[in-house]
Amino acid sequence: MRDILVHATQYEQWTPTVRYAAELVGRLRASLTSVWCEPPVDAVVAGDVGALVALAAVAPPIHVEQARAVAPRFDSWSASLGAAHSDWLVCELDPVFAIQQLARWHDLVILGGGQNTPWGSEAALAEILVRTQSPCLVVPQDRHTEFRLRRAVVAWNGSTCAAAAVHDAIPLLALCEKVLVLSGEHSGQASRQPKFDIGRYLDRHGIAHEVIALDDNASESAGEILLQEASAVQADLLVMGAFGRSRLSEWVLGGVSRHMLTHCTIPMLMRH
Repeated sequence: MRDILVHATQYEQWTPTVRYAAELVGRLRASLTSVWCEPPVDAVVAGDVGALVALAAVAPPIHVEQARAVAPRFDSWSASLGAAHSDWLVCELDPVFAIQQLARWHDLVILGGGQNTPWGSEAALAEILVRTQSPCLVVPQDRHTEFRLRRAVVAWNGSTCAAAAVHDAIPLLALCEKVLVLSGEHSGQASRQPKFDIGRYLDRHGIAHEVIALDDNASESAGEILLQEASAVQADLLVMGAFGRSRLSEWVLGGVSRHMLTHCTIPMLMRH
C-alpha cells in the first residue's frame, strides 16, 4: 500500500479525515495525495451556454487560487508526519468524479463519513465504492480522537467482497496488535466454490487473530452485533465488504452496510 488518496473538504485547516490519512501514511511510509474540489457550477447557470462561456473566460475564483497556494504547507506538514511523498491537488470538478478518476492510480481512498460531506447520502457514497473498485476507508468527519491502530475487527461472511476487503486491509491489519474476526459464514455457503480460509490466510501474513463464530440467525441484527463487538474490544478499525446492487441508475447499499455507515464511530475499510 504505497499510494493513498484522501478527499479534503477544507484548505484553511486540516480536517480530522486528512489528519487521519496523513498519520496513517506516516506509519506506512507511503505517499499521500490530497484533493480539494471546487463545487460545480450552479444548476441554474449550467443550463445557460452563454454563462458557461463567460465563466470559462475569466480567471479561477479566488478561493481556488488560495487552495492551490496551500501545497507547500501541506507538503511540509505531511513530510513531518513521515510521508514519503505528497501531492496537493486542486480541481474545479464534482468531488465524486474527481475521486473516481484519481482512485485508479491509488491503493486506498480515504473519505469523510457523515451528512455534511459532499456526497452526504448513502447512495452517493455507494456509487463511489462501486465505481472506483478500490478499497475505501471511511473516517467519521467528527473524529477528534488521537490516531490509533492497535485493534481491528473483521466482518467475515465468506463472500467475494469480504475476501477483497481483507486482502486490501492486510497492510493495516499488520500494524495492529489484535485482530478479531467475526464470522457469520454459513456452513453450506458457496459449497461449489473454492473455499477461502481466512484463518490460514491471516496466518500466512503473520497476523495474530481470533475467530468468533456468530449465530447463523443473527443476520437481521448483524450491524448491531458488529458495533457491539467492536466497542467491546475498543477497536480502532473495522474491515468489511460493501454489498450493493444496481437499480437503474441508483446504487443501493445492503442493510448491514447502510447501518454501519450510519452508526459506526470508528474508521471503516469497505470494498465492493
